[in-house]
Amino acid sequence: MGTYDPVGWALALDALTHPGPADPARISRRVCASPLMPGVDPLTFPADYAAFGAFIASSVAHAPEVSAEPPLRCYVFARGCRSQRARRRGSSA
Repeated sequence: MGTYDPVGWALALDALTHPGPADPARISRRVCASPLMPGVDPLTFPADYAAFGAFIASSVAHAPEVSAEPPLRCYVFARGCRSQRARRRGSSA
């Protein structure tokens, strides 16, 4: 989705051009019969898609590996960063 899928493209366009979420009822059934979304050249698609797949495979193969995930930052927690700021102020006083 996002590279060539006509249904995904139609739903994304619907969501961007109407208030609220996408509504499949607003999408023409003809979209399902189309092999590619608008703007995708059917003549170059096979080579373009193969190059895209090769790029993804290369990116995955050459991505750096880490031994562990970094700790989560304070803003992802419900308490936020307030407790860290308070600790820093208390220790510097």
